[in-house]
Amino acid sequence: MGEFRHSATASYGPTSCIFCGEFAGPFVDTSVDLDMYGHVWVCASSEFRSGCVQQLGREDGMVPRTEIEAVARELQHRIEELTLELEAALANRVVPLDDVIERFGKELVHD
Repeated sequence: MGEFRHSATASYGPTSCIFCGEFAGPFVDTSVDLDMYGHVWVCASSEFRSGCVQQLGREDGMVPRTEIEAVARELQHRIEELTLELEAALANRVVPLDDVIERFGKELVHD
């Protein structure tokens, strides 16, 4: 089997998705030719439709790239918020003198 590749159009027949019959690209070229059918194209997602490729992926448990990118943006925003909170907390942190003496006082007495 050849490698799958993305193609803006189905360049040779039949020039439609094997599953839904869509003629508008983009497509995934499967590099497969079937006897009595022809070349096998599968419609890919576009701004107008999800495409059979994405629907197949979803059935296999895959998550669309747009959802992954949205979650990644949310997580990055939350990391930035937490970083600012941590920096503010550390800048305003006051350590009680008893804690300092307890931690370092014993070392000073023993030296």
